[in-house]
Amino acid sequence: MRRAFVIVLVLTGSSAARPALAQEVALSVFGGIGQPRSTVVLAGGRERVRGIWAGGGIELEAGRFLMAVSGYRGELTPFEGDATFDRDAGEIGGRVGIALFPWIGLEGGFAARAFSAASGYQRWNIPSVGAVVSGTLGHPAIRAHFRVAYLPGVSVTGLESPDVGVAGSAGITVAPEEARFVARLEYGLERYDFPPGTTSRLEQFDQIRLSVGARLRVAR
Repeated sequence: MRRAFVIVLVLTGSSAARPALAQEVALSVFGGIGQPRSTVVLAGGRERVRGIWAGGGIELEAGRFLMAVSGYRGELTPFEGDATFDRDAGEIGGRVGIALFPWIGLEGGFAARAFSAASGYQRWNIPSVGAVVSGTLGHPAIRAHFRVAYLPGVSVTGLESPDVGVAGSAGITVAPEEARFVARLEYGLERYDFPPGTTSRLEQFDQIRLSVGARLRVAR
């Protein structure tokens, strides 16, 4: 995780040393609703829960740089036939990024996700480092993005850290230049492979999320 932040800082410093160009600052405030799904495959069995959670976030874009924070909370219930428990769930997270070119950038982030059920409490601490590719879809107001990330040093309450953690997402953002409206539809997927022990274990977390809000642009 420290290496990821060092890379971002180095890139930030080298970019700041270049001649400054006119930059646009954009502040976006979102409210959103998501449908997450968590799947655990353990010793040949499978436990799945899904539900709806709601929340929001703030994004600040300043030229090449991006900072974002968000928080969501809701309830997850088992799929029919799966022998597991209802649970409350929530997540808070943040990320920072720098655009190397108009279409590609680097990002680093951290998320804390928690589940609370009759069987107990579990917290996930999830650092991430990765890249994002984006571009317009026939109109400047419509942009698509694709993210891939490596999740190093993930920790989980009551479990060994996973050997491998990876994530990816894809989404579309609509933000008309002449309006303060912004909307985003995104799908994300995370995969965790745990070290072999008495039983094999892997977990997957995915969700689709719709966010809408307002964007204020300030040229400087």
